[in-house]
Amino acid sequence: MRGRKPKFTQKEVIDALRSSGGIISLAARKLGCSRTTIYNYIQRYSKIREAYEEIIETWLDIAEMKLLQKILEGDLRAIIFYLRTKGASRGYGPTGGKK
Repeated sequence: MRGRKPKFTQKEVIDALRSSGGIISLAARKLGCSRTTIYNYIQRYSKIREAYEEIIETWLDIAEMKLLQKILEGDLRAIIFYLRTKGASRGYGPTGGKK
């Protein structure tokens, strides 16, 4: 990309990332390029990098919301997962709170 005109606009890359839920391989497929190309755009353009980070954060928020819904439904696996990750400092982690 250095010294030549980029093949895709920043908007095209951002749109592909949004429509693919931030999954690089899907965004690359939508644009007809390699994953490396998408990674290069993310690294080179702060606007794309910021959009990508926002997309990932949004999907993490959605996943956490779904996890909390399962916890409220009494799903034991969701409860255990939550306690082992978020409750590790209270002794629910794999080491029982010991370092």
